[in-house]
Amino acid sequence: MVFSGYPTLAAHAKEGRVKLLAINSFKRSELAPDVPAVAETIPGFDFAPTFACSRPTERRGTSS
Repeated sequence: MVFSGYPTLAAHAKEGRVKLLAINSFKRSELAPDVPAVAETIPGFDFAPTFACSRPTERRGTSS
């Protein structure tokens, strides 16, 4: 099982190499209307991904 963004898996799904089980949102995506939303199985489910950039508190040769 892989958790990944739709753009990463779209071509693989269209070619039949992977099966998309669900979209991690409250409603179906316009990009993949045949793929159910997780909220169809788990009422109220909605997931908004959060991304962050980080670095070590101290970099080599410097102090913060």
